[in-house]
Amino acid sequence: MNFNGINIQTFFICLIPIALVTGPFLPDFLCVLVALYFLYNSIKFKEWSYLKHPWLIIFLLWCLYLILRSIFSKDPILSLESSLFYFRFGIFAMAVWYTLEKNPNLIRVFTYLFSTVFFIVIIDGYIQYFTGQNILGFTLFYNRTGDAHRLSGFFNEQLILGSYLARLLPLLFALILLNFSHSKFFIILSMLLLILTDVLVYISGERSAFFYLLLFSIMIVIFLSKWRKLRIITIIISFIIITIITLTNEKVKNRMISQTIQQTNIETLFNDNKKSISKEIPEEKIKFLKNQTKTRAFLSGELDPYEAGIIGNKIIAFSWHHQRHYESALKMFKEYPIFGIGPKLFRLRCNEEKFYIEYGCSSHPHNFYIQLLSETGIIGFTPVFICFLLIIFFFFKKLFFKNEIQQSSKNKYNDFNICILIGILMSLWPLIPTGSIFNNWLGVIIFLPIGFLLFGLSKKQI
Repeated sequence: MNFNGINIQTFFICLIPIALVTGPFLPDFLCVLVALYFLYNSIKFKEWSYLKHPWLIIFLLWCLYLILRSIFSKDPILSLESSLFYFRFGIFAMAVWYTLEKNPNLIRVFTYLFSTVFFIVIIDGYIQYFTGQNILGFTLFYNRTGDAHRLSGFFNEQLILGSYLARLLPLLFALILLNFSHSKFFIILSMLLLILTDVLVYISGERSAFFYLLLFSIMIVIFLSKWRKLRIITIIISFIIITIITLTNEKVKNRMISQTIQQTNIETLFNDNKKSISKEIPEEKIKFLKNQTKTRAFLSGELDPYEAGIIGNKIIAFSWHHQRHYESALKMFKEYPIFGIGPKLFRLRCNEEKFYIEYGCSSHPHNFYIQLLSETGIIGFTPVFICFLLIIFFFFKKLFFKNEIQQSSKNKYNDFNICILIGILMSLWPLIPTGSIFNNWLGVIIFLPIGFLLFGLSKKQI
């Protein structure tokens, strides 16, 4: 065993929670270093079992398809930017498992560092909320009307504070369960962690992240064998605090409640005339719309699509902007249903006449599954969706076949594995706006827990 190599891998893995706060470059760089050290050690000491693992083989075959699809796409160079080295994430997950096996101290050290970084991020977020700027001087995010209603914390202009907290909470909670569940300190730590995270994600204004948090909370209450009451109590306390904030902070209320109702156009369901009950459009704005193009009116900020009547009376998927992206992407899927247009090419081809939807262009369609359908077709979409279905089946079996589980491989269904699986399920949840599936930052967040899960599933006792 190469202890120096293992110690280096341990050091790099422990740095990842900190690196994720800095942006996409450093965590991706550490991911590559960890993967390379793992490959070097595996080859040098002929430890082939990890490289022969069925999950990794299937993942690498999927990555090979992505590369081939990029090569035969309309713009191979652009497409290969996202697909050529995507296999690094699968190797990174195996490297995390490998390092956990070789260094028993990694879990405890990682838990201490991870929880420390997590709480610092939380405290910094609250400082920004109450004072207007965080400890580095980064101010609240202001929209085009000058209203401050989004928190970013250490992430500055990147509005991903809530995403960082919500996506990583399941892994951190699993590690705290594993290391501190027999201590009275666990109850205090867990209650603080859950309540502070609940409230901060809500006031951050990230609605997708708040949905992830709700999903995590519901599944914890349903599937955890212990500590359900703890989560129920923290949910109640969080709900009371969130209600008070909503009633006293108009900007938070507008972002999380009013804008959600408006952007989904759901208010039409409760209107007998089936017309939007939004405020009446001033006469001068109607004249402006008649004299200008919709594009200029919207982009100038003089009219939003709801006031302009662009939406009409139909229910919208999450928001008007998301709806347009999805419509454009689904046009691409209908045109190329088997192989898609190629990874990362939505941004290039959304302006083509046959795929064009007004305001439909973006860097990606903002949904993992729609992105996979449009860019990689049924072939690229199917393996990821099967992973989602397998996790759903896991929880279905846990819920309805408890006796069978108790008599067989009980350890697979321990609380550690369940928490991590919930986190992975959150990342694969189909009915929510997301970033790009080929995003480096998201890649590290998605595949880091997979390494811990593979380790947990391999152990009879953990």
